[in-house]
Amino acid sequence: MKLAEQQVQEFLEYLTIHPIFPPPIMNPEIIYKSLNGRSPKSRAKPTTIRSLLRFFMKESARQLQMIVDENIISRTEFHLRKRATMEEMSVYKRLSDQVNERIKRK
Repeated sequence: MKLAEQQVQEFLEYLTIHPIFPPPIMNPEIIYKSLNGRSPKSRAKPTTIRSLLRFFMKESARQLQMIVDENIISRTEFHLRKRATMEEMSVYKRLSDQVNERIKRK
């Protein structure tokens, strides 16, 4: 098994033990602030299901003190989306819509 594929498998195993379905943070205001950065002038991009998944994956990697490059994040995210149920994805969709409402208000 290639090193990258091994890292993807290890990260998937970690995310099985510490799942990101449902989202670990359900408060859209907290997510908005985290995605928007610390600078009041920074502008948040529209949030998608994919960007929320990646956000929570990066937070999980940080908590694990695991250095995960974008390639590993992308591959792992692809596997997670394939495995997720429609219901799990709909929770992420509703949450991304709520975050986007906050972006529009600011």
